Amino acid sequence: MSHTTRTGDRATFAVPAGIVHAGLAMVAAFLLVWSTYHPGDSTAVERGESLGLTLAVMIGSSVGLVSWMFVDPETFRWRQSAFWLDVIPVLLAVWVVLSAWINAGLFSGWSPPLGGDLRASTNEAWWWIAAAAWWVMLRRGATCASFRFALTGMLVGLGTLLAVHTLHQEFVSFPETFAAYEADPDGQLAQLGLDAPPGSAARMIFENRLRDGGPTATFALANSLAGPLAMLASACLAILASMISSRLQRRATGDQARIHSGGLAVVASAAFLLLFALSVSGSRSGVLAVAIMATVWLTQTFARKWLDARGRFVLMFSGAAILLLGIAVVAVDRDSWSQAPATLQLRIQYWNATLAMVADHPWFGVGPGNFQLVYQAYRDPSAHELIAEPHHFFFETLSASGWIGAFFLIAMLIVAVRVFRSGLKPIEIQSSDATDESKWIIGATGAGGLFGLMWVWYDGIRRDFPPDFDAHQWAVPVAVAMVGGWSVWVKANRQDIDFRRVGAMAAGTGLLHLCFSGGWTIPGVALVLSSFAAMAVPTADDSQTDTDLGANRGLRSQPWVVAAVMVSLVWWMFAFSFRPVAQTDQAMKQAERSLSRNRSEAARNVLQSAMALDPLAADPAIWLAVIENRDRLRRPVEPLPEKSLEIFSQAVDRIGNDPAKLKAIGELHLHRYQVSGLESDLKMASDIFNRLISLSPTHQAYVAQAAEIAREQSRLNGSSHEVADKLARRAEELCEAGGVVTRAINFQMIMPCRKLGRPAIESSVVRPADEVFATW
Repeated sequence: MSHTTRTGDRATFAVPAGIVHAGLAMVAAFLLVWSTYHPGDSTAVERGESLGLTLAVMIGSSVGLVSWMFVDPETFRWRQSAFWLDVIPVLLAVWVVLSAWINAGLFSGWSPPLGGDLRASTNEAWWWIAAAAWWVMLRRGATCASFRFALTGMLVGLGTLLAVHTLHQEFVSFPETFAAYEADPDGQLAQLGLDAPPGSAARMIFENRLRDGGPTATFALANSLAGPLAMLASACLAILASMISSRLQRRATGDQARIHSGGLAVVASAAFLLLFALSVSGSRSGVLAVAIMATVWLTQTFARKWLDARGRFVLMFSGAAILLLGIAVVAVDRDSWSQAPATLQLRIQYWNATLAMVADHPWFGVGPGNFQLVYQAYRDPSAHELIAEPHHFFFETLSASGWIGAFFLIAMLIVAVRVFRSGLKPIEIQSSDATDESKWIIGATGAGGLFGLMWVWYDGIRRDFPPDFDAHQWAVPVAVAMVGGWSVWVKANRQDIDFRRVGAMAAGTGLLHLCFSGGWTIPGVALVLSSFAAMAVPTADDSQTDTDLGANRGLRSQPWVVAAVMVSLVWWMFAFSFRPVAQTDQAMKQAERSLSRNRSEAARNVLQSAMALDPLAADPAIWLAVIENRDRLRRPVEPLPEKSLEIFSQAVDRIGNDPAKLKAIGELHLHRYQVSGLESDLKMASDIFNRLISLSPTHQAYVAQAAEIAREQSRLNGSSHEVADKLARRAEELCEAGGVVTRAINFQMIMPCRKLGRPAIESSVVRPADEVFATW
């Protein structure tokens, strides 16, 4: 049975509190393992690939939080900083959700001229809600010393898994992949499903990434991978410093207690693997973030009065070692570091474009998940990338939610620093048998991690997309061994580790890295960052608040209210997002199987059913238009009937303001024109590409294709080529802007607008823009 004791005004529960912390640890470990593997890209979050994980985070966090509130009822005092550290992230998440709906025009009845993709926007908005719930729950779990120890061990294990995977890619997988590509480029591109004809910019970009891009492990980009690597490397360095400093202090005071050498070896091994993997990832921001935070940590530790001369020497030696490591990294990858100024210039272009778009949308920004669509209208002509986010966590929040959301973010950071510096100590749960309690929590964490790993492999095999087996036959055993060594050897001296300072150092490293890199909304980055931040600022002990409690009236927590709100949100997310997106995904796979068997009518029925299941889905409508176009090409001299026009119109309506998808529909009309020569097809393509260059005025390929369409229209009408010539000159100027070779006019593949007849039925004809312009 459980029992209750009183300490001042605070009630603490013995056995139930330990059980709750064990449950929280199991949930946290399961979700951290899942997020480490999938999804590894912010665009995947927008597409809905993270909805399963998001739903699990919301459910797990809600159950954990409500359980905590029943076991240890809290009194929230609004004058306490710790109270606002719970409230502000929730307010930010609510504002982001509101921004998603506002920017879709649902509350005003207007059609947004830019962005407005409600499906992508809500897919990301749900993640903001889930992240806020995770944060509030984790701050309560971090009040337990055993929870902090076990969670850190799990994070270190996942970090070594990523590190080994990274090194395997760098020294094994990438050389094999490059050799296979050199032997059969077209075959490798076909396996990846990438449309990159020889001589195209798409092929050159792919080859550049293949040769120069860093390893990504389970993420989509090297910079995203560098986020958790950098945070965990900083955490290991901080733990090592804590353990060494503790040993030096004990020697200075004559204490005979020793720090287990095995624990030092475990942490040092993890730090080495993480730093090595971070260095080969090629992420300059990740390396700099670790170096800066390590310097800050050493400076603070150096200033402590109890260190003797030997301790100061060791710390100075450590600082010199970090400096030499940084110099070595720069020397080994000199070419990469020489490009840092150009990279910074690109970042400034991204941030200026973000400020420009928020100047036009100050209150709610452009909505979550819409940045890439809207950015194209504000992109600097010399910026060559179509980025998915502004590569800065503040500007990403600003673009998603406007200045109000940015204010919430700044306020949250200020309050977090205040709580951390105030020295508030976390509530340590009291138990009749602390040893057994620690075993429960550590065991539950290990079980959660094991369940997470099993789920990842099961889900991957089920979806025919399992993790990299070759890499993980090395990575998983190393990670398991690291977690085991942590639980056995580091546990004996865990009281020597200040997990609040470790969490602060790791979280600071993550935020510094995210000042120059994307990943703010990638689950595998966000959950690691918030885990360390929660350990730095856990729920504070009421006896050590930063205000006068006598003048501070409190609000008793109501677990049933929280439970009702979270159940409502979970159901809303399931009904509005998870179920329709999952059903659409299944329908698309079924349609693909039907098409592979030449069953066009079956594919049509499935796609129409998918469109009915999800009124916001654009991909089924695009596929339906592709099938309709393919069937109609058999009768090329006939104009599109009303039914076909309706299918194309539905696709354009569902696409909204997405330039890439609009281009696909425009090219279907151009394909028909190459076969039939009907002016109606050319007119439809002209309307779409004119809209495209208004949505993305600096995209050289769109402008070049619009110029070719205008030239053909003027030829048919017998009018002046002035409009076509103007667009062609504009395309050439954009191709030269920024001096990037992949934007050169000879790498821009466009469709010649001329009747080619039946030879073009099987496949549309594309040519480099300069060759097409030369025929005018």
